[in-house]
Amino acid sequence: RASFAICVAAMLVAATNRVGAQAVHDAQWPLQSVDVEKIWQVSRGEQITVAVIDSGVDASHPDLAGQVQRGADFGDGSSGDGTHDAGGGRGHGTQVASLIAATGANFGGDGLYGLAPEAQILPFGVYRNGVPDPSAVAEAVRAAAGRHVQAMVIPAMGTTADPELESAVRYAIDRDVVVVSGVGADPDSAEPAFPAAIPGVVAVTAVDRNGQVWPQAERGPHIVLAAPGVEILVAASDGTYWTG
Repeated sequence: RASFAICVAAMLVAATNRVGAQAVHDAQWPLQSVDVEKIWQVSRGEQITVAVIDSGVDASHPDLAGQVQRGADFGDGSSGDGTHDAGGGRGHGTQVASLIAATGANFGGDGLYGLAPEAQILPFGVYRNGVPDPSAVAEAVRAAAGRHVQAMVIPAMGTTADPELESAVRYAIDRDVVVVSGVGADPDSAEPAFPAAIPGVVAVTAVDRNGQVWPQAERGPHIVLAAPGVEILVAASDGTYWTG
C-alpha cells in the first residue's frame, strides 16, 4: 500500500507540473505577439547586463537562477545585495527581471521566458517605507552606470520632479545607457510621471492583446514605445508566477 501511495503521489506531481507548464506556456502572449523566435535569431541578450532598479530581485526563482548578479541596496537595506526581493505583494523587481531575462528553466524547460533570456540582471533595492525612494533611485542609477550596464529599468514614481534623480538619469544617458521607465497609471493626470518624463528616457506605455492602449495608462508626447502590459505573466518573488 505504501508503494502504491508513493506511485500515486508521483503521478499527481507529474500531472500538476504538466498542467503548470502548459499554463505558463499558453500565457506568454507577449512573446508570441512580437514573434520572439525571429528576434532570438538576431540576439538573445548575450553580453548584455540590465540594471533593475526596484525592490530587489529573487535570484532563487527557477526561471532566474544564474541570471542575477550581486547588486546593492540603497533603500532600507531589506534586499541585501539586491538578490532578495523585499517588495510587497508578489515582488515588483522580480516581475520586471523576469520579463527581461527569464530562461524558461522551470518545468524542465517549459517555464517563463523573458525577451532576452541570455541577458544578465544587476539588481538594486531602492525601497523605503514600501515605495521607491527618489534619492535611493538616484544613487542606484549612478551605481549602475558605474558598473557599465547597457540598460536600466526604473519604476514610475509620481509626478514630482526630483533634481537629484534627473541629474543621475542624465549621467547614465551621457554614458550611453538605455534608461527605460513605464509611464504612470493615471490617464487623467495633468502632469507626466517621473522618471519617464525626463528627456532621453525611453517612456513605455501598455497595450493589450489587441494592440489597444491600456485605458489606465498615462498619455502624452513624451511616450516613446508601446509594449504588451495587460494580463502579463511574470515570475513572482515566492518562486511561483503571477498575472497582472
